[in-house]
Amino acid sequence: MNSKLKTSNIKYPLTGRSIGRWMYVLCFSLFLFSCAEAATQVVEMRGLKFQPADIVINYGDTVVWTNADFQQHNTVSGTNLVRSGYWASPLFGHGGTFAATFTNIPLGGYGYYCEPHLTFGMKGTVTVVAPPTITIDSPRNGAEFPVGANVSLLATATDSDGIVTQVEFFAGTNSLGISTNAPFSVVISNIASGNYTLTARATDNSGLMAISLPVVISVEAPPLVILTSPTNTAKFPLDIQIALTAEVFGGSAGITAVEFFADNVKLAEDASAPHEFNWTPTNPRDYSLTAVATDALGQSATSAPVAIRVFIPELTRPTITITNAPANFARLTNPVVTLAGTARDNIGLDFVEWQLNNEPFHRAVGTNRWLAQLALPAGPNAVRVRSVDLAGNPSFPATRFLTFVTNLPLTIRTNGQGRVTPDLNGKSLEIGKVYSLTASPFAENIFASWDGATNQGARLNFIMQPELVLTANFIPNPFPRVQGAYTGLVLNTNGVAPESSGLVTLQIGSLGAFSGRLVLGGASFALSGQFHPTGEWRTALLRRGLPPLALKLHLDLKNGTDTVSGSVMDATWTSELLANRNVFNATTNRAPAAGVKAFFLFLANDPTNRVATVMATIATGGTATISGVMRNGRRFTSAATLAKNGDLPCYIPLDAREAMIGWLDFSPPPVTVAGVIPWVRSGTNNSSVLLRP
Repeated sequence: MNSKLKTSNIKYPLTGRSIGRWMYVLCFSLFLFSCAEAATQVVEMRGLKFQPADIVINYGDTVVWTNADFQQHNTVSGTNLVRSGYWASPLFGHGGTFAATFTNIPLGGYGYYCEPHLTFGMKGTVTVVAPPTITIDSPRNGAEFPVGANVSLLATATDSDGIVTQVEFFAGTNSLGISTNAPFSVVISNIASGNYTLTARATDNSGLMAISLPVVISVEAPPLVILTSPTNTAKFPLDIQIALTAEVFGGSAGITAVEFFADNVKLAEDASAPHEFNWTPTNPRDYSLTAVATDALGQSATSAPVAIRVFIPELTRPTITITNAPANFARLTNPVVTLAGTARDNIGLDFVEWQLNNEPFHRAVGTNRWLAQLALPAGPNAVRVRSVDLAGNPSFPATRFLTFVTNLPLTIRTNGQGRVTPDLNGKSLEIGKVYSLTASPFAENIFASWDGATNQGARLNFIMQPELVLTANFIPNPFPRVQGAYTGLVLNTNGVAPESSGLVTLQIGSLGAFSGRLVLGGASFALSGQFHPTGEWRTALLRRGLPPLALKLHLDLKNGTDTVSGSVMDATWTSELLANRNVFNATTNRAPAAGVKAFFLFLANDPTNRVATVMATIATGGTATISGVMRNGRRFTSAATLAKNGDLPCYIPLDAREAMIGWLDFSPPPVTVAGVIPWVRSGTNNSSVLLRP
């Protein structure tokens, strides 16, 4: 017998008796496959005693003896100095250890002692016991169950050296229940969908435990089915084929059937995707369609209902009549009104609806006899009712015009120097009624705008509304310093042409009102209007047989340039407009360039080629006349006013398709003539040359 024990196992000689014992141990070790995990127990050698002397361990546990004395000790299996051969350690001193792992050994009790100190009573026992074994018999691994099913858990548990006192079942770490008698089982109910790992833990009368191998089951949620076609509230004429389509989601256990129903009457069944059925209804009416999907676990789900209508196609409008309502154009002091009446159709009515002013339609109560109750907002209202038949044909509306009379105060304010007449500030006015106000500026001021109303002139027509606040804005009059005569040109900067060029003259008064004329492309347009306090004005000029021209003017009120700028546009071109104010006066501000100046016009690229002889007569008040004769004998004349920088607009229309257009410069001192005058002609022989003085 080998008396030397290794720390990792226990060895003993293979005698005839030990061979049988070894076979028993081998079989028993397989029997203990599901035991609890091995543990380690420490026994101290202290005061010539083993502490604790008697221990109980599980099969497979390890015992570690530790010497806490200053004498040498050993640990040997056996009794009365007779070794049994299971383990025997050498002598070891203070702080030394010896370990033995109890595998490949029969269950039972084993005495042991310290050889040098047995006479001092230094002995003990190690009792080796076995935990129970347990397996889950039901459900099987990978089993599937429907949501809410009752699942029975059944386990077999045995104990070789005792009895099993209880079996506890778990899903993960959550206890599902305890069974104390064989057959060990519990029933779990109302399980939510998901995957679950089940185990069972057996406990014997010694308190030893064993845990079974895990069993994984899945609880499948019922499928989800949606009726994707037709759409809700769809309408179909009778005898047309309607495509029913259902889409199924989930159903991991497999879908065994999808059924289609109309008003709970089964129409068809389709087991394979795509789930479709073409249905031709035979009766014109409303239907509620559903789809029912069933999975392999017997779970079924029903789609949300889809409402459709099958109608007889026809075009005859239904009719509607108001039989009970306030009189048309009634003025009411109570906002709540009730309308009632009748409606008819040759086949059938779907609904009656009413509309208040421009709001969306609302359903009335009833069809052939209908009723509608509504609340009127303050002021005049239009209430319309109509019927709609099964084919979707609307009737002609029946209308009542009703006024809910409500008076509320108006707030009028002024900003700047001026007043508003009549004085309605704080007065109660009827909501929805039209009133008029006039804004009148004080001296040296002008009306600018209204706040609280659409931009109108000084006279304002408005519809009274709740909490209405109107403000008349006045500003110091900016026009006196820019009033006077303006003359200028319209030129297309992308290429001067007779049809897009011309002369503009304006006479602007002290309050911003003006009159004038635009000569363009052989046509003359009268101009008149009122500049906005910002200096803006625009209009459309009508032309016979041609699109209108868009004219924009801007009077400079801030920078002292004494100019009106702007543009003239049609669909194909845009020309810039610039007019200068005549700032000269024969008495107080004489024009420096006043006098008569004769000069010639030459081709710009050939200064020896004279085109015309010209005479400019400039009055001391700034008015100017240009007259001349072409070398072919054709005479011309043009009138304008001189700008303060000496620029003079020159517009000489020779005929409808030919003109000389440009600016001449009479800048003093001394007065010389400069500038470039384009000479242009349009049409099939269009041409353009530049003339210089």
